[in-house]
Amino acid sequence: MKMKKAALFIAAVLLLSMTGCKKSNNSPEEVKVGELNTEENTIKVSNNTETVQHKINTAVLPQEISRITDIQMTNSGKIILTAVDSEGKIMFYNSNSDMSVLTKIEFNSDYNINDMDRNFCYTYMDDGTIYLLETVVTHNGIEFPSEDDAEFDYEEYLAASQAEYSLCRYNTKGKRDEKHIIKNASDYLQMESGAGIQNMLFVGEKILFLSGGRIYSMTMEGEIEAEINISEDENVTQLLNDSDGNVCCVVSNPEKSYICTVNTENMTLNGDMLVIPDEISGKLLKGNEAYRFFAESKSKFYGITKENTSEVLVDFVKSGLSVVYQGMINVGENFMAVEQGKLLLLTENDSEDNADTVTIKVGCLAQMIELEELAAKFNRSSSKYQIEIDSYGKNLESGNIPDEDFEKLKLDIISGKAPDILICSNAELMQNLALKGAFADLYELMESDTEINTDTLMPNIVESYDMDGSLYILPTKFSIETCVAKSKFTDIQNWTLDDMKKLYNQHKDEKDLFLSANNKIAVFLFASSFGEAFIDRKNNTCNFNSDEFKQLIEFCNEFPDVEEALELKKAPEGMPDMLVCARDYALLDLLYMDTLRDYANMKYLYYGGEELTFVGSPTNDGKGANLLGIREIAILNSCEDKKAAWNVFKTFFEADYQIYSDGMSPVTAYFEKAADLTMMNPGYFTDDGSYNTYTDKTYVDGIGDIIINPLTKEERDRLCEYVKGISKRRFESSSSYNIIREEVKACLYGNISVDEAAENIQQRMTIYLSENS
Repeated sequence: MKMKKAALFIAAVLLLSMTGCKKSNNSPEEVKVGELNTEENTIKVSNNTETVQHKINTAVLPQEISRITDIQMTNSGKIILTAVDSEGKIMFYNSNSDMSVLTKIEFNSDYNINDMDRNFCYTYMDDGTIYLLETVVTHNGIEFPSEDDAEFDYEEYLAASQAEYSLCRYNTKGKRDEKHIIKNASDYLQMESGAGIQNMLFVGEKILFLSGGRIYSMTMEGEIEAEINISEDENVTQLLNDSDGNVCCVVSNPEKSYICTVNTENMTLNGDMLVIPDEISGKLLKGNEAYRFFAESKSKFYGITKENTSEVLVDFVKSGLSVVYQGMINVGENFMAVEQGKLLLLTENDSEDNADTVTIKVGCLAQMIELEELAAKFNRSSSKYQIEIDSYGKNLESGNIPDEDFEKLKLDIISGKAPDILICSNAELMQNLALKGAFADLYELMESDTEINTDTLMPNIVESYDMDGSLYILPTKFSIETCVAKSKFTDIQNWTLDDMKKLYNQHKDEKDLFLSANNKIAVFLFASSFGEAFIDRKNNTCNFNSDEFKQLIEFCNEFPDVEEALELKKAPEGMPDMLVCARDYALLDLLYMDTLRDYANMKYLYYGGEELTFVGSPTNDGKGANLLGIREIAILNSCEDKKAAWNVFKTFFEADYQIYSDGMSPVTAYFEKAADLTMMNPGYFTDDGSYNTYTDKTYVDGIGDIIINPLTKEERDRLCEYVKGISKRRFESSSSYNIIREEVKACLYGNISVDEAAENIQQRMTIYLSENS
């Protein structure tokens, strides 16, 4: 972890990617907001799911090209590519419409993509000349350190940064024949917010350019004449022409993004306000005769008509195009795209080619940013099966999935419109659907499969998800939740309530029990896994009326309320959380492990590098740790071709997803491989498959760098054994949490007795579990 350097690196990048606007008393021209029709029109999003599938052909690039970084089309239809060589030198190429000929454009310059202090945007003119708006940032001789340096004065480095802007013209022979320093840039642009120029347009005898959320007008000699004036809470994010040649821009504010036109005579916004829906949130491009604009989104390429309707022209997932791409343009009936440095031509697929293809619909109700990429890769490599994604919810990446999306899924299942495969982040919903018979038995499908079966999956995962001899659900990944203490205080793994009480009573005069929030309610929640310790999710039963539960409540009642707990905190005021357990002011902390490396983070960042014991939540059955499924997956019983669905299902348990996505793998081989990597410094896989490592460290103010060492072989084996022994699932259920917390709070604050609380929760949770089974 390289927090401080990473922050400065981001700041350095921002110096070249953003610019603030600066009001000047001696600005050459005062401008005002124009007549903008604020009556909102919104682009209508196409609901057509029968989009054309495209074949992808990859261009053969000249040997000197390492990768393509951008693709543009001029007003006359010329296709211009930006490329870099192996050293990062920037080059320009012209391509014909089928990518069969790439012609290098003469450009004699030393621009390098790796130079973080130089930035430019360009326009290729129809006569073959190139205009560049260049930004060069200097730092008064201060060099940015190549490695983390705790002594480096980052604030001084940023304060010393200055930008010079210039307008350059390169002739058809690639030589720069004009350079105009923009001398009055400081009247408008300020370094505090950045220094980059995003793009520019030629409008008659002047240039419009976009920088830091504002549009500026400049002469051909490089003198800024005017700045468009918009409200402070709005920023211009794009500047472009529409298909009729009108100058347009995209304006964003906290509520929406919209398109409007720009009056270039008096630099005002005007025309109709056309609101851009969330589904079309990417880059806009100039349209053609059929469309006013083209629009890129995360997974589709749209055409937007003059009637403000949209059509899906390319479905990335369906066509097998990676969502990690650098741009797309329309070329007649075809499309050209840049994907991970490669130049691609997309042509319409013949419907006869897909006659025997089986389409499997995957419904997604989870935060899963990898899904579209995984599906696109599968579709590109498979001619027999194709994945179609049905996303329940517009903003799954946020992780906040509203109840109505869950209800829509339930209605689809009841009405026979269910997907073939379901991926869901709500374990309780998946369990309830399984109990209602919605899912197919995976045991039957994996019976004759040599790749994914009960021998290749981790035994504790199979045990955890087995339901009376059937397996309806599997987690695509999983994590572990437990509680840790320094081994010098206790060596009891998976302890009981008596063990915890004994340790606390020995140290309560000088140590808190938990790292933070040592009040009545919080101690109960931490010690009971938020109440789930008393719920058997496999059988949908609970035991809140047990002596164990009542004893825990009585123990928690010894702790103060919230305000008093803050006053009684043992750690000195202002001490960072990282030091509280490390310096023995608290005994316990919760440990969430998405990877085994999280144990090392806890050990070195929060416990001073001392050995730790997995005490878990206090229980009498030795099951104090919990397993949490990450993005659980199932095949619907209503699926007509379960064999085809199984072939798609298995994709989520192959290397591409299991190695590179977050969480621990339920596949034994990948789990073990990830465990082996924790004995090395962290790193990343390169394109050639090698693994590059770096020293893992975190900078803490007042302490300096804390080094997080790799696991030893002994630690690695101990962790693996511990994880493999965990089979109790915990559900993150707000409904059951609210029931438990409400009654426990009433008890701990003296409104009801312990027995009453136990009986109330037992009755309410029994009804709740019954209704959801």
